[in-house]
Amino acid sequence: MGQISSLKKIRDLDIYRDEAWYCGPGPSAAVYADGEIVVAFRRSKGEGHGHHAVEACVVRSTDGGQTWSEPTVFDSGPIRNQNLTLLSDGTLLIAMPSADLITRQTYESIRDAVGGSARYHGGYYQAERGSYIRRSSDRGRTWSQRYYADSVPGWDPVLPGFSAPLEIRARVIELRNGTLLFPAYIFSFQSEDDSTVPDRTFGPKAMASQDGGRTWTHRGDIATSKAGIDFDETEVIECPSGKIVAFMRPTFANNEDMYLYTAVSVDGGSCWSSPRKHDLWGYPISPLTMPSGRVLLAYGYRRPPFGIRARLVDPECEDIDQAEELVVRDDGSIRDLGYPQSALLDDGTAFISYYMNDVSDDGSTKYICASVVEERYRVAR
Repeated sequence: MGQISSLKKIRDLDIYRDEAWYCGPGPSAAVYADGEIVVAFRRSKGEGHGHHAVEACVVRSTDGGQTWSEPTVFDSGPIRNQNLTLLSDGTLLIAMPSADLITRQTYESIRDAVGGSARYHGGYYQAERGSYIRRSSDRGRTWSQRYYADSVPGWDPVLPGFSAPLEIRARVIELRNGTLLFPAYIFSFQSEDDSTVPDRTFGPKAMASQDGGRTWTHRGDIATSKAGIDFDETEVIECPSGKIVAFMRPTFANNEDMYLYTAVSVDGGSCWSSPRKHDLWGYPISPLTMPSGRVLLAYGYRRPPFGIRARLVDPECEDIDQAEELVVRDDGSIRDLGYPQSALLDDGTAFISYYMNDVSDDGSTKYICASVVEERYRVAR
């Protein structure tokens, strides 16, 4: 006889909800040894993932998520999702993609030369500035300067003084050898008239740091175009064997094609296997190692019934297709939800944060919330 583990939801929690603010995509949480939970998220007065006037906020809870502080704004501008990592030395990192507002004349002069990394959104023109890291030694109350990930072969900055036009929806991970790694990607934005952009190879890149996130170098390409498939939002995890698994969101116009792809590196992120498609529909995927060593995969379910789902897979992430799926939430009203990230609470349960809408107002309010799930065991006969 042996043990079989499975996931069970314990409760749902509201973190921040205000009808005046569009919140999302992508909150992220860090949990300290004394139980304090810190959550970073974005909000804007207008809807849309590429809004030009975003506030990056931090809230905190000291009672397991039952009550939360008022938001503290620590960054702003044409920035997008926030991604927290608590390092082993107690430093809190946040990773974010950014853009700058530009004139229409500048937009028209560069849009065809930069592979879609300049765009028009809601009456404003933006150029991708790149992804950056900030550091905090006081639990997110104050933050360092921006440390940009600068160099990616074949991708020059959009404008002089900018960094490579990297996007990110992933936490930095700390490898066992102390190297910091995060997967950024080059994304193809359509131009103002929805015409196609020049033929460029897009996809996730492994970026590495040896100095706590202050400087970054390109370590390797996680994936490039394969049979017409591009990949963008990606997260990574280091397995007990030392291999690194990347969980990649494909780029398809048809939502029904959005199945998970993975790639594997056994040399610290320099070389990667060919992408492998899995029998898991949902995106983007975020992994978390549970106390048992098994890996929780959380993902948005962006088709009816809209919500959040999760799977518990083996420590080496090899049984993804066979793993049982837990429906965490299925009460969303529209597709604009998801982007979960998970963190371990002090009792060993997983705190899955995400942005959500619900049927009570036909999905008009997008808010920040979380679900707590636990790993349960039963005897296999």
